[in-house]
Parts: sequence; C-alpha cells; structure tokens
Amino acid sequence: MDRRTDDYVALKMRVLDCSTWREIVLTCFPSAELFAPATSSDRDEVKRILGHRLQTELEELLLESNGIRIGFHDLIYSTTRIAHINQMFRDPQYLADLRMPFDNLLFFGGSEDPFAFPVLKNGTIGDGVFQWSHETDGREQYAYGLRDYFITD
Repeated sequence: MDRRTDDYVALKMRVLDCSTWREIVLTCFPSAELFAPATSSDRDEVKRILGHRLQTELEELLLESNGIRIGFHDLIYSTTRIAHINQMFRDPQYLADLRMPFDNLLFFGGSEDPFAFPVLKNGTIGDGVFQWSHETDGREQYAYGLRDYFITD
C-alpha cells in the first residue's frame, strides 16, 4: 500500500470509533467550524420547500450542527442554504441553458461543484454522494455515504 492509502485506512479506522457526527467531522477536519443544531422547524421548512424529506444521515448531522464550514468552504450547507440551493437549481429558468434537471439530486454541500444525494423515483433519498460538475453538467459518484464523504474529502 502507498502512503495515501495507509492514511485513508487509518482515518477510516478512527472514524469507525466515533459515536457522533461532530466527532466524525472533527476527526477528519480538526479546524472545522460547527454550529448550533438545526431546529425541528428548520428541518420541517426545508422538507416543505423541497417537497421531500432529507437524507437520513444528513438530517441526523443537522441535529448536531446546522452546517459545517472549513475556511470558506461549506462542507455541509445550513438548512437555509440547502433549501435555497436546491430551489435555485430546480428552477426552470436555471435549467434554460441546457442543463439536465436537478430534481433527482439533493444538494447538501460544496462550492463550485456541489455534492448531492440522489433522489430516487419512489421518493427515497439514496446514500451515495455525487458531485455535479458545473463545467460539463456531469454527475459522478464521489463517496458511498456521508461518513465516506468526510473521509474522502
């Protein structure tokens, strides 16, 4: 194994010992800025605006911190930003310049090329994390779940 693989495996093992999302985040990103938990009304408002529930692990994380920042990077958006970004991306005017629809994605973090969970036809929110490329409009799997997203990022 190379050094990078060794570091990844070591970090993954440390994360497996964590019992909260705050611990996971701070294990992977010691300088991360965490916030007060999202309220139930914050989460309910996002669900109302989006017309579907949040991904289970994302909702659990938001109960511990309503967003996570590292410097100027939004690792996890706040509930307000989740609602705003997803509304904007799903607006027909935003799609007018020949982008594929975003109704099947729940964006939750990132900057220029944001990260999202898949929204399946039956309304289930998948666990895989995809990254959207603003240059190609491509969607590529990035991680197998939220925990893996933190380790991979």
